[in-house]
Amino acid sequence: MGKEDLALYFGPNRAELLALSTSPLWRFCWPGFLFPQAWFLYRKMYGWAALTTAAPTVAIFAPSFAWTAWAPSILGAFGLRIYFRAAGRAIAEIRADTSDEDKARARIARAGGVSLFGAVVGALYIFAMFLNELRWAAR
Repeated sequence: MGKEDLALYFGPNRAELLALSTSPLWRFCWPGFLFPQAWFLYRKMYGWAALTTAAPTVAIFAPSFAWTAWAPSILGAFGLRIYFRAAGRAIAEIRADTSDEDKARARIARAGGVSLFGAVVGALYIFAMFLNELRWAAR
């Protein structure tokens, strides 16, 4: 897996993400911390977005509920590290399955990149949860 493959996968902000992916230091992901569902959906990490959405809902039934309100944000803070590992796995799978270079590059670009629709859906979800909290607080 080379830098060219990662650049294809990362899409927008590829220069910054390439620099971060080769850095030995762990980077705090502010967008993931503040807006975890929207950030994971924007980066096409649908399983992680589902986890950050479902975890607090399921945890309501846990004996200690207080910490679960921060669980999605904490997971989002590790978003870059999760994203870089997912990129490596996706690129390795595509390279293993595709022998044609042009097709492999096209598949890598399609697998990565961003989803503006996903970001909007995630932002709407966060906004709806905020409105729901205001409604409960007004009671």
